[in-house]
Amino acid sequence: MKRVAGCYLLHFDRKIHGAQHYLGYSVHITRRLREHLTGTGARLVRQALRAGITVELVRIWTTEDPKQELALKKTRAPKRYCPKCHRRPGFAVGQVERTPLA
Repeated sequence: MKRVAGCYLLHFDRKIHGAQHYLGYSVHITRRLREHLTGTGARLVRQALRAGITVELVRIWTTEDPKQELALKKTRAPKRYCPKCHRRPGFAVGQVERTPLA
């Protein structure tokens, strides 16, 4: 399993507690996603899974800088980054964004 560090965006198929997305950072995204999906990750993701809500990894930004997560969260608009909610031509769900974050 290859180690990929960066920010990632999870999409919920319906809202839970007013949220339809979870934005996080990890030095090993694959391991962290496994933790989320087995119920040992973030509380919001655990609650979504318990409610029978489908959780899907929709975007990854590769970066070694954890401050990028805060920069993305400051925008308070994860829907804008979600390819399922905000269609962008030429960008597929689950595609890795290799360009630096602003």
